[in-house]
Amino acid sequence: MSQEEIQKKYMEYQMLQQQMKSIEKQMESVDNELAEVQMAINSLNELAEVKESETLVPINSGIYAKARLSKVDNLVVNIGAGVMVEKDVEATKKLLNEQLDEITKVKSKMSAEMEKSMSRFISIENELKKLVKE
Repeated sequence: MSQEEIQKKYMEYQMLQQQMKSIEKQMESVDNELAEVQMAINSLNELAEVKESETLVPINSGIYAKARLSKVDNLVVNIGAGVMVEKDVEATKKLLNEQLDEITKVKSKMSAEMEKSMSRFISIENELKKLVKE
């Protein structure tokens, strides 16, 4: 193998390394998003059982207002582009579950891409190790 081919392999190796780091960061973001949606679903489940209670409403970082919460029938949901609509609790749960499914599909695709990159990375790494020994 020529010196030029070795350099190309090494460049591909470095590119794959960067690609895997990028995918890893994206997967962390997806994991955070999954956790947020799951937490919202759990909160809605708990909220459905509340008849009346006192709660703290966040105003800003570390600043809260006390509020009285009565039985929740409807929620205001941001559906994008600053548009807010009123939905009942079950419709909101359905929307969140759809989001959960979509995010899970994205994570699955990212995992497959990571495995593919890792496999190629290891293959190139082994080739480069053999070349160094020669």
